[in-house]
Amino acid sequence: MEAVLSGIYGSAADVRIAIARWRVARIAVDIRCRRVQRGEDLEMRMSAVFMLGMISGVVVVGLWRRELRAYAVESSRRIRAKAADGMRVAERETASVAHTSGNSLHRAAELLQATAGGA
Repeated sequence: MEAVLSGIYGSAADVRIAIARWRVARIAVDIRCRRVQRGEDLEMRMSAVFMLGMISGVVVVGLWRRELRAYAVESSRRIRAKAADGMRVAERETASVAHTSGNSLHRAAELLQATAGGA
């Protein structure tokens, strides 16, 4: 192997240095893999992502506070108007059902009186 590497790197000392660097890199990768398996890096990564999100949220609110407030006010206004329309429709339908039910009850009462009076 050293013969192949000596053609690439030059001297035998350069080859030994390259092999040593490769071994150190491999050990570092193995250690990192073990840390990831234990979840140490994951916890650090999650806290870093949380902090980044928090900082970006503060920046967004700081820069676009007025626009966000206007959007929230307009959205809530639209939602309230839609809910009010729905309540008006429900009121109309309830009144219609009550009127129809009242007519049906009135007819049923007349029918009972007619059959009771005829018997």
